[in-house]
Amino acid sequence: MSTAVEPGGVVGPGGALRAAVAGEAALRLAFAGWFLVRPDAPARAWGRPASTGARRLALAVAARELVLGAGTATALVRRRPVRGWVLAMAAADALNGAVTAVAGLRGAVPPGRAAGLAAFDLSGTVSEVLLARRLR
Repeated sequence: MSTAVEPGGVVGPGGALRAAVAGEAALRLAFAGWFLVRPDAPARAWGRPASTGARRLALAVAARELVLGAGTATALVRRRPVRGWVLAMAAADALNGAVTAVAGLRGAVPPGRAAGLAAFDLSGTVSEVLLARRLR
C-alpha cells in the first residue's frame, strides 16, 4: 500500500513514498559523511589529482548534501512537506551532472568517466523529479 500524501504535500506515516523520501535523505547524508571524511574522493572519482581547491569543493558539496539530507529527514519526522526538499535534491543533481559533462567536454575529466558520472547524477535528477510529482 502506498503512502498517502496529505494536504500541503506532507507524506503520511509508513509506505512506499515515505521509504523513498527517507532513502533519498539517507543517501544525501551518506555522501556528506563520505566527502567530509574523504575530501579527496570526488577528485579521484573524476580521475584528477587531489588538490586544495578540490578538497574545498568537496567540503562545500558535503555541506550542501548535509543540509539536503538533514532538512528532508527533519521534514519527514515533523510531518512537514518534503516536495521542496526533493526538488532541491533534483536541482543539485542536475547541477552536478551538468558540471561533470562540461568538464568532460573540456577535457578536464576523461570523457568516458565524465559520461558515466554525469549519467549517474542526471539519473538522480530524473528519479527525484518523478518522486516529487508523486508528492503533489
